[in-house]
Amino acid sequence: MAIPFWDLEAAVAEIHRGRDLGHKAILFMGAPQDFGFPFLGDSHWEPLWKAAQDVDLPLSLHIGTGDFSDELVNPKRFAAHGITPSIVTQSMGVLLHNAIQMLDVAMSGILPRNPHLRVVSVESGIGWIPFVHEALDHGSQYANVRAEKPEFEKKPSEYIREQVWACTFFEEFAPQKLVEVIGADRIMFETDYPHPVCLYGNVREKIDAAVSCHPEEVRRKVLFDNAAGLYDVPAPDRPTGLGA
Repeated sequence: MAIPFWDLEAAVAEIHRGRDLGHKAILFMGAPQDFGFPFLGDSHWEPLWKAAQDVDLPLSLHIGTGDFSDELVNPKRFAAHGITPSIVTQSMGVLLHNAIQMLDVAMSGILPRNPHLRVVSVESGIGWIPFVHEALDHGSQYANVRAEKPEFEKKPSEYIREQVWACTFFEEFAPQKLVEVIGADRIMFETDYPHPVCLYGNVREKIDAAVSCHPEEVRRKVLFDNAAGLYDVPAPDRPTGLGA
């Protein structure tokens, strides 16, 4: 569900209304400060986190915000680099914004303060996650974060592993090699259709290339079970071939 995040009281009411209507997740942005709103860790947003936990719905942090004025459509970049190279740079560069936003998610304190909050990094890719784990743990140790923020009883990477899900679509290396460190129960497969970089006509090939090396239990988690559990989706009423 989309919510009127600019009005917290209305947003909370919409979260409860949307849950009653059958919605399975709450749409939000990962960098509200870019649009003049408080940072994720500001107490301003606490009613939102509480409402999400009250209705037991995950919060999907979308990399896009609807503002294309500066990045995805940039005539100066087109002129300097060419149109198609610029599309590749911007379309794929947007995915890396997830990593930057995840720094705020992990270090803002919203996860330790809201242990039942479930966050989804959508359209995100997963290859950057191990680096973020390691970087945040290293940074937290040298900065002695717990001295200022005692709510951090665990490493940032542990909060991410426990409370954050991420999505993969075109990647092959990360699903093949990094599932164990990311967590097989925190990865979901998507096609990203109908975006220009989406999978279309090659979905089965990408699935096979990404996860065929894993045992059936892992394939089922990535391709169905994780999303079904997160979004409360019933099992299919026909054979799926997920174990093939």
